[in-house]
Amino acid sequence: MSSKPLVTVGLIAYNRDTLIGKSIRSLLSQSYSNIELIISNDASSDQTDKICRNLAKKDKRITYYQQKKNLGLAHNSNFVLQKARGKYFMWASDDDLWHKDFIKTLVNLLEENKHTVLAMSNYYLFKDGYRQYVKFKFKKTTTGFPLVKNYLLHPTLLIWGIFRTDVLKQAGGFHTDSRPFLHKGSDALTVFRLLLKGNLAYSRKTLLYKRDSGFALDRYKILEDLNFTPDITYRIKRYCLYPLMFTYDLFYFLKYSLTSSYGFYEKLVMAAHSFCWYLRVNVGIIDEIIKGTAYIIKGIVSGAKKFGRNEFSQGGAILIISNTVSHVLNYLSIFIIARSLGPIGYGEITVFFSYASIFSVPISVLSIVLTQKISSARNSFFYSESLEALFLKKLKKWWFLFIFPLLLTPFIHKVTNLTQSSSYLLLPFILLAFIGVFYGAALQGMRLFSIYAVIGLLPGFFKLIGAILTSIKIDGTATILLFIIFSSILSFIVSHKVVKEKAALKTNKSRLTIGVSWRSVLLNQQIIVTSISMLGLVLYSNFDLLVVKRIFSSEEAGVYSAWSFFAKLPLYIIAPMISISFVYFASNLYKKHQEKVLVIAILLFIIASLILLSVYWYFGSFFIRIFFGEKFIKLGPYLPYAALFSGFYASIAFISNYFLARKNLKALVLPLAMPLYIFFLFLMPKQLSSIMILNVVFSLFVIFLYGIVYFFGKIISNRLSKDF
Repeated sequence: MSSKPLVTVGLIAYNRDTLIGKSIRSLLSQSYSNIELIISNDASSDQTDKICRNLAKKDKRITYYQQKKNLGLAHNSNFVLQKARGKYFMWASDDDLWHKDFIKTLVNLLEENKHTVLAMSNYYLFKDGYRQYVKFKFKKTTTGFPLVKNYLLHPTLLIWGIFRTDVLKQAGGFHTDSRPFLHKGSDALTVFRLLLKGNLAYSRKTLLYKRDSGFALDRYKILEDLNFTPDITYRIKRYCLYPLMFTYDLFYFLKYSLTSSYGFYEKLVMAAHSFCWYLRVNVGIIDEIIKGTAYIIKGIVSGAKKFGRNEFSQGGAILIISNTVSHVLNYLSIFIIARSLGPIGYGEITVFFSYASIFSVPISVLSIVLTQKISSARNSFFYSESLEALFLKKLKKWWFLFIFPLLLTPFIHKVTNLTQSSSYLLLPFILLAFIGVFYGAALQGMRLFSIYAVIGLLPGFFKLIGAILTSIKIDGTATILLFIIFSSILSFIVSHKVVKEKAALKTNKSRLTIGVSWRSVLLNQQIIVTSISMLGLVLYSNFDLLVVKRIFSSEEAGVYSAWSFFAKLPLYIIAPMISISFVYFASNLYKKHQEKVLVIAILLFIIASLILLSVYWYFGSFFIRIFFGEKFIKLGPYLPYAALFSGFYASIAFISNYFLARKNLKALVLPLAMPLYIFFLFLMPKQLSSIMILNVVFSLFVIFLYGIVYFFGKIISNRLSKDF
């Protein structure tokens, strides 16, 4: 039997499988060998139990306990104390390290003076490149009233020292109380209660390496980086509860001081020091909150600057400005057209663009595919130049195919119910859009957002000119459509020149030969999914207008077209962000944050629709009279439906864009649901309100379907990852 007194080490463990092995080995490697190590695993959910059991099998000094339910820090600390058999006792954390002479040095100090109840050394607080030296302000041996008075003024981390086991048990062990938060106990009160019974021995050697698991060393950097993980958020909430915790501590400091064996004067001084301590720590909390808030603000400002330097955010800002100007021009045109031509003429223009949108789905698909390929290429300028050569080559070879659609022009009027002039201009408009689509995609893929934005202003500008001419009785819808077609020709010419010049400046390499098999293109899964998805979105956006044009009067069709404008207004405003988001979602560089961006965008759309609902509800008639005129006043009662539909419709467009960019089959949710929408569209009563209600209900149904498919896919993905 060893002549040295037995030291019990009570290690309290909870979910620390990555570090607890090092801590146990550090304790077992102590130069003072007569120890027993009692480990109490507080119902950990990780591999802590397995690690402790394996180590306990290798060393007989270890006694291991696995708790069936979580006791909490205070009660688990008392559990290991109750099991202690040694003359001396120390608590050990499951992530700390100790100098090999830690126990030996402190036990020698305790053995020198039988009145010493606690021994402690200096220590280092460390964490991943951070280290802070902690030095206590005590003499080698501090006794009596000066000891407790000093401790009250500066409660320090003495809880990790070595205690006399019998005195610690007599004092009640780790202090516990009924506080309804945190650990339901206090290490400061534990030490204070013990110091009332004896002396403190102190070694100036640095023998403990205390790991900072509470972010004390890097808290400001974490706040500045805005790294609000669940653990950080929990600790911030807990920190805000500290004033309440300190109130509990103050009560017990006063209680233990006033019930101690000291005289009246000493009790009075201890009470005064307790209040001084309480005031100081709360001032410190306020100071920390102010500093923490300052670092959060600093992080937000820094993040805003970084965001501003990001090419996508810069492009988004440019396109938002351009889009705002473009929509101002477009809105002015709409309002002038509506006032000049009334519901009949306005409905004609709207349905013209609806047909153009539906027949332009292949063009839109081509634009998306080209944008995705160019933006993901290593050298987008080089790739664009090579694609342009291929595009022009195919255009020259198959030019005669454009003649056949033009032969169908005389039949368009009978099928669409459009006027003769609109019918003859429809196909030329679509063909021009097809020719110009490559250059628009190239500008976006090459991230020349500013040039793309300026060119995007041309249609709105010329449309406004046509509308103004119409308002002064120069023809009607034909004038507006001719100016729009002219703007398409001009946009194509300018875009072609810019792409050519920019590509020549950015690369002096020989042109890349790109061979394309049309069969492989048509059978490509990405092309098929994109085509079907785009067709579903375009049909959902325009098919109701075509049906209303066919089965309702021309005036009712015009009123419904105005309703559709109000309903899709939010999407018109965020249109440039949809384009930017596609490039953003297609890039793997930002994959980590893309799902969060999607969820935040949907929430913002829903909030915006609720705000719009209140605006339309109270001021709808006012806006109709100001912008559309008295001829559209019948629209008033229907505007609340438009507000609700706006948020759902914008969300569907954004979700569809997200899945398309990620090349995900979930993009097919809307087109697969469209037959149901078309079926009910023809089944609904011949009332405008019925069509509007159908739009609102169906859009909410589609969002619900997207959610079900998304979360179901997540569950399957998680299960597969576990299986493999």
